[in-house]
Amino acid sequence: MTRQTSTSHSGGDRLINGLLILGLVLIVVVVGIGVAVFLSARGGATPAPVEPVGGATAALPPQVNVAFPTLPPLDTSTPLPAITASVVAAAPTSSVEPRACGSLRAGLFTTGGDTVSVAVFNEGADTLFVKTLLLEWPAENGRLLEAAFGASKIAAPDDPSPATLLPDESNWIDGGNRGLAAKANKALNFKFANPASASGYALTLTFENGCQLIRADNITDTPTPTPTLTHTPAHTATRPPTNTVTPGPSPTATLPPTATIAALGPTFTPGCAIVLTGFDFAAEIMSLNVSNQEAAPITLVNLRAEWGERELDLIRLGGALIWNGEDFKSPTLIPKESAWLGPGRTVDPGQTVTMELVFENGNALRGVYHSVEMTFDNGCFRSISD
Repeated sequence: MTRQTSTSHSGGDRLINGLLILGLVLIVVVVGIGVAVFLSARGGATPAPVEPVGGATAALPPQVNVAFPTLPPLDTSTPLPAITASVVAAAPTSSVEPRACGSLRAGLFTTGGDTVSVAVFNEGADTLFVKTLLLEWPAENGRLLEAAFGASKIAAPDDPSPATLLPDESNWIDGGNRGLAAKANKALNFKFANPASASGYALTLTFENGCQLIRADNITDTPTPTPTLTHTPAHTATRPPTNTVTPGPSPTATLPPTATIAALGPTFTPGCAIVLTGFDFAAEIMSLNVSNQEAAPITLVNLRAEWGERELDLIRLGGALIWNGEDFKSPTLIPKESAWLGPGRTVDPGQTVTMELVFENGNALRGVYHSVEMTFDNGCFRSISD
């Protein structure tokens, strides 16, 4: 009796164990199928087949394949455009020193009311543009109100005293036409606050190509091809009958080519017997000689000096200190920027004196561009450059 009950219990245990095993197998199969479907839907790899447990077999779902689009083949029949790089060389820069040009000349100063005019002639093949302008005028003219080139107003300096340097002291007017066409001429007109004097003017024009034109005061006699250094007495400035500048050759509006200022060295106002020679350099001093071959004493009235990047400390004439304004920037305009010192600016007839420009730091800068322009009380104008 006891053995039968034990045997019955053993058979029931085996049945329960078998059912448990079968349930586990089914769970494993279901989980495996779920994993396979999940991976197939994500494009993953196909899972390895599940080994049956306990001899049972289970069918796996069909493998899911993902089809990727086929890319067209690369067309190599048409070559790609070549990529090239070009290097544009920068235009070289140069410093153009002022020089006289034979294609430029100026007529006489003419006055009318409060206006002074001078004709400028360009006989060259290229259009030229005014870069700088220096004008000296009699103080009795009052303020220099404006400057016009032809019909175009180019500056309005409203300068109370001579001299005026443009555009250093007053900017050019935007839109003003400072050009002078080839084979053409224009009148340069200056308007003052008071009626314009008949004499006492000096004009220096520098163009953008480096050409420089200098026109000194009027004289009444006709210039000769070769200016002489003999004094002609009783030179008086005369006012022309009208203030209209007549282009082209005429006795009152043109000068022969030799009356145009030479390229380098001293420049001459015909009929003035004053000669400048130099330059000499010694340490901090740049010197030149002033020779008065007139029949009367001359007195230096205005001076303009250009030099390199140094401080100009003082100027002596014939050993006398005539200026000690200490100018830090070229050019120096005396007495426009600072007053003369002392009375030692007179040179007697037949006398030659030395002018000394003394610079700071013991260096007169030999090799850089220098120029000195002088106007005397008799209306004579002289300039010299290296």
